[in-house]
Amino acid sequence: MSALPGRKTWTPRASLERIFTTRCHIKSAEVHRRLERICDWMADVARHVVQASADYEAFKDIGPRVVHAWNDGMNSLRLCRTWSLPTLDDPRAQVSR
Repeated sequence: MSALPGRKTWTPRASLERIFTTRCHIKSAEVHRRLERICDWMADVARHVVQASADYEAFKDIGPRVVHAWNDGMNSLRLCRTWSLPTLDDPRAQVSR
């Protein structure tokens, strides 16, 4: 896929909406709902990423970067909702087995 409108920088939410509406023929309201669902899923999975960082030595450095990247990406969408992703030292992030 080529760069978004030939730019090196872009406003994530507006650009995503434009892509979804013009290329995928999804209405703007539906785009918003889908973005919120994706962020919900990311927030759910984030606690597993934190747990994997604690359980697997090879994932120790990658896990925090994944969670931080997701957090930055979700915040860049500027949706009306907010999500609280766990931190590596948050005991609530521990997944029960």
